[in-house]
Amino acid sequence: MRTARLYLFASVPALISVLGCSTGSDAPGQPAVVAPSITVQPAAQAIIVGQNASFSVTATGASISYQWRRSTDGGANFSDVAGATNATLSLTAVPLADNAHQFRVVVSNSAGSATSNAASLTVNQAPMIPAFTTHPANATVTAPNTATFNAAATGIPSPTLQWQASTNGGGSFADIAGATTSSYTTLATSTGDSGNQYRVVATNGSGSTTSTVAMLTVNPAAPPKAWGTAGLIETNNAGSATSPQIAMDASGNALSVWSQYDGARNNIWANRYTAGTGWGTPTLIETDNAGYADEPKISMNANGNALSVWAQHDGTRYNIWANRYTAGAGWGTAELIETDNTGDASEAKIAIDPNGNALAVWSQDDGTRIQHLGQSLHSR
Repeated sequence: MRTARLYLFASVPALISVLGCSTGSDAPGQPAVVAPSITVQPAAQAIIVGQNASFSVTATGASISYQWRRSTDGGANFSDVAGATNATLSLTAVPLADNAHQFRVVVSNSAGSATSNAASLTVNQAPMIPAFTTHPANATVTAPNTATFNAAATGIPSPTLQWQASTNGGGSFADIAGATTSSYTTLATSTGDSGNQYRVVATNGSGSTTSTVAMLTVNPAAPPKAWGTAGLIETNNAGSATSPQIAMDASGNALSVWSQYDGARNNIWANRYTAGTGWGTPTLIETDNAGYADEPKISMNANGNALSVWAQHDGTRYNIWANRYTAGAGWGTAELIETDNTGDASEAKIAIDPNGNALAVWSQDDGTRIQHLGQSLHSR
């Protein structure tokens, strides 16, 4: 007796279909494709200029594609990076110009897209050991004045500064507390500080550099000014000398005038003081012997030119006379500078400007009252 057998031949998809299952395609009755989801965001990177950098993202989803994008304006706008269509963006030999750029990636498939967070790129300059662009210079001061030393250094990162001092001729140096800026000013100096040396050390993560040494010279303070010994500046011993006046120029030279009795009447004399040398020989600067000459006044400008005025009796009344002193030449000839013969003239005053122009004023009796008169002299 034969046994009958039944055989079934079908393709797998057909079999699955017969059984009521799905192949997973987008065909009707099958599950839809799911939009991408980013599970690991790109991270910020910091590199040295010229190094490589990379940004990576991890995303889930079927048949996804990538497009990296770059922002050069702080994240306001992004544009595609050409050819950057993988999960990892690789940048080679990054220039300094890429510093602060931001990168993000758009992950897409047929069901949608997802955009990652933006990641920043920091590009630092290569470290550089400090180098001085300005070294401290030697300083000379007069005690007790302070001295200031200056220096400047560059480096990456920017270096810190520390000033040092040596009080043993450079045998050893010690840090100066708090002296950590580009300028150092000493305390009030004394002559004992002369010969001290100063330098500054610049330091960063790449190392330290020491400046050249600067020397401090401290001169002693000038002794306080004091009067010297009185000296006789007139040598005419015939009679008393009175009414001295003095004026000085910008160089310390001076002229003095006075009235001196010669046994018969008063005359006007002058003497010159030369800075660094002393007094010269007295000179008679008026030659009218009619009567007494009194009340001399003198004015001198910065250049050493001068004018003297005085009152002189002509036998009837007092007149105003003047004489000019020219630096390098000496006194000129006395001149009568007022011609009003009504009454006595007295109390003359004189002023001279840098160009040698002058004004003189005095009091004069007109027979009724005392008036003030003036006269001008212009340089020729």
